[in-house]
Amino acid sequence: MAERRFISKSVLYNPEYCSLPSGARTLYSYLVLNADDDGFVDNVKSVQKGCGCYAKSLRNLVKSQYILVFPNGTGVIRHWNLMNKVQGLKYKKTLHTAEKSMLGTDEDGVYYLLDDDENTRRESQSVRPRLGQVSLGKDNNILANCRNKKCDGDDAPQIEAAVYTAEFEELWALYPKKRDKYKAYVAYQKAKKTGVTDDVIKDGINRYNAYIERKQIPEKYIKYGVTFFNHRSWEDDYSVNITRESEAFDEELYNLL
Repeated sequence: MAERRFISKSVLYNPEYCSLPSGARTLYSYLVLNADDDGFVDNVKSVQKGCGCYAKSLRNLVKSQYILVFPNGTGVIRHWNLMNKVQGLKYKKTLHTAEKSMLGTDEDGVYYLLDDDENTRRESQSVRPRLGQVSLGKDNNILANCRNKKCDGDDAPQIEAAVYTAEFEELWALYPKKRDKYKAYVAYQKAKKTGVTDDVIKDGINRYNAYIERKQIPEKYIKYGVTFFNHRSWEDDYSVNITRESEAFDEELYNLL
């Protein structure tokens, strides 16, 4: 594995990167240093704690789309291939093959999360955020916004008819805290392919709603819709107590995935 790591000037002097708090920029440097030759970091939380940065710094990097974090804690530097693409004998393939299989790269080599629709994926590659443009998380294309940002505002009705099934809409209407509708729909599609039925998901949402009401859970600790679907939370047992600490962890990190 190569020992040298670089941060591109196109990242370093990008206005959005410069606007990040100093803690987030420091953490980004440490994550780059700890990444393997494909840009993957074993445990982003460990790196964050090891360099003395606050959890908020990690959230800022995820929210600004400089890194992607998977549910198992593995992270990937999105613009890795623009800065540290290792070739030849020094290159050592990442061990995180499962996570890498969930990613694609745009024409600039920037990582993004794939969806299950191959045709949609090919059509959408041209609208993935690229460095040097305002589109670093702010692309004004409707479909790109809904894949890379929160899309429950004005953009959602324009793609609603073409994307979402009636069954999903019924489930989404039941959920108490709606956020990242498109990403939730992608997770829903994956679950359906594994044999999960709408009735099972509906029952899980109803049990979660009852749990929220029974425990009087504050709104800020309620899982976002995308978190519920990504983590198959309909399988959770809501008859037992869930600690506020674990709920806060969902709120702070997994809601940003």
